[in-house]
Formats: sequence, structure tokens, C-alpha cells
Amino acid sequence: MTRMRFLVVRKGGDFCDGEDDVQSIGETCTIPIDGVEYMGNINFITLTFEDMKKYRFLNRNLAYDFYNMYARFNGFSARQSAVKKNFKKEIVQQNFVCHKQGHREDRFGEDGIRKREPRRDIRCGCLAHCKVHTDESESGHRWVVKHLDNGHSHLVVPNKHVGLLVGHRKMCDMDVSQMNNMIGVGISPPQIYASFAGEAGEYLNVNFNQRNMYNELDKERRKQVPDVRGAFGYLRTLRSTDPDMYRSHKKSKQGKLLNPCWCDGQSRRDYSVFGDMLAFDATTIVFVMAIVSDEKEETYVWLLEKFMDAMKGKAHVSVITYGCKSMRNAIRRVFPNAHHKLVCMESIRERNQECEEA
Repeated sequence: MTRMRFLVVRKGGDFCDGEDDVQSIGETCTIPIDGVEYMGNINFITLTFEDMKKYRFLNRNLAYDFYNMYARFNGFSARQSAVKKNFKKEIVQQNFVCHKQGHREDRFGEDGIRKREPRRDIRCGCLAHCKVHTDESESGHRWVVKHLDNGHSHLVVPNKHVGLLVGHRKMCDMDVSQMNNMIGVGISPPQIYASFAGEAGEYLNVNFNQRNMYNELDKERRKQVPDVRGAFGYLRTLRSTDPDMYRSHKKSKQGKLLNPCWCDGQSRRDYSVFGDMLAFDATTIVFVMAIVSDEKEETYVWLLEKFMDAMKGKAHVSVITYGCKSMRNAIRRVFPNAHHKLVCMESIRERNQECEEA
């Protein structure tokens, strides 16, 4: 949708430059922000507190995204801090602070026992912050900036390094998708990270590190857990009604499910009687699956015709069946030029019997 810019006239004849969705509330020029896409044309480098006061955010999350984006263009990152609630227990105010605000609490003290030395505390008690509050006008569901303090007690980060700050290190959906595709073909995370660096020009231009990649991979594994549990739960249900059912599986070093294997009780009993010969085929390809209501010739003709439609008219060269008359006639009608080979079950049974007598 094309966005148009025009002038909104204030009371007294003054005007302000805004967008097509600019609204005039009293004597203040306001601009609603309904998504991050509305922030694309904002110059965060020259943005002042007076400029910030005219924006009205749909929710607190958008207000935080706005301030964190402002932080990115000004050499720091933001964190969400304390909130205030009204008598209805609704949040009406929140502070967003610099990532170096406060100091890390020492939970061990001088007599505490540590297994290893703590990481360096990067906080320095910076007082820079932004305070947002619900709009006091008629559109009370909006959030506005009420206070801004840029008094940093530390040096800000150069633009080429600001993407490495914790608040700005994040993989977008496209990066996650590309990483998963490369993982699927056997490429290791360090190699993938090197590939991202190659595309960006250097490692400093990649807005995430390998730890972020491993975190995303862990999220993907957690998404698969409910499916695995559901499958095992189904097998446990079957085992409650079939005591002879067998199941097993293998796990990788990372805890990923590998090679699930199961067998019902009837199959185990059948093997005790017909288990003299084992056919093991790991290269079988299933082309089409169908459920038929009967074994009549017309049903098989319909099924084979639909198979031809699915395979774009390509006919078989050879067909092997177990001698079903309806299937044999259907093959002659649909695949008249195919070589039809019959596997006689009676001969197989006779051969098995001969083996037993020998």
C-alpha cells in the first residue's frame, strides 16, 4: 500500500510534517505506530525527545522495539525494566533502560563457593532510559514516550560493532530457514556461520553469533518433542492392549531420536510360523497409496488408471503380482504392453515345505 505524506494543521495556524495516518489530538501532532514496518522511514540518528512524543504505539512491545531500534542507531542496546500498574492491575507504565544499567548482583558473597570464575560484569550503572506510559487521551490503548534520558556513563559502540550487542543479536526467519536447510544436508554450524560471514563480507557484519545459532537449533528440537512424545504415547497405548508388542529406539549424543522400531504381537507370532525366509529391502520406493473398498476388476482398473494420471501417463515395463484374477485382467486392460509376471504362492509354500522336510 502506497503511503502518502501531507501537512497536518495545528491550532493557531502552525503545521507539522507527517504521514497519511497522522492524527491531530488537541494541539499535538501525533503519528500512530501499528507495526515495525511503520518505523522504516524514521531517522533514529537525529530523533529528539520532542520527535518521540508525537508517536502513539499500539502496545508496549512496539514501544520497546522502537526504543531498541533507536538504541541500535545510537550505539547501545536496550532492556525492559520495571513496570507500574493501576488499581485494576493493568500495566500503565514501563521503563526501558540501557544494557549497562545497574550492576549484577553477587549471589554468592565473599564466603560463597564457586565452581568457576564469574563472567566479567559489563554493567556500569548507566542511567540512560526511556519511560513509556498509556496515552491519557481518548485512545487510551496507545502508548507514548513520557521521558527520555540519554546520559550514558560509558562510551557508545561504533556502528560496525553495534550488531554484536546482546539486544541486537538475533536471527531473522530467513536466516533460520537457511541454517536449517544447510543442517539438513550435513553442514556443521561453524561452517554455516562462516558461510553467513562470507555473504556479509566479514564476521563483524553478521548480526548474530554461533551461540544464537545453537539456541535456534535447540528451539527447533523442542518443537519436535511433542510429536515424538505423541508417537511414543500411541505405541504405549497399543502395548496396553497387545502385551506382545515390541518397540525400541536409538538416540544421538545430542538427544535426538534416531531409528524408531516397533512390531505388533501378531507379526511376532506370524514370524514364528513363517519366518524361514526373510526379505530385507531398504530401497523400496512407494509411488502411490490407495484404500480400495473391494477387489473387483473394475476397482483395480480404476485404481491403475488413476495411477497413470498421477504418473503423467507413463506405463510400466513389468508388473509382478501374486496371481489375483481381477488384478491380472485389470493389468491387461490398462497396461496391455507390460510384461506381467506371476508369483505363485502355492509354489512358494511347496518350496518351504520341502525345506522343512529336508
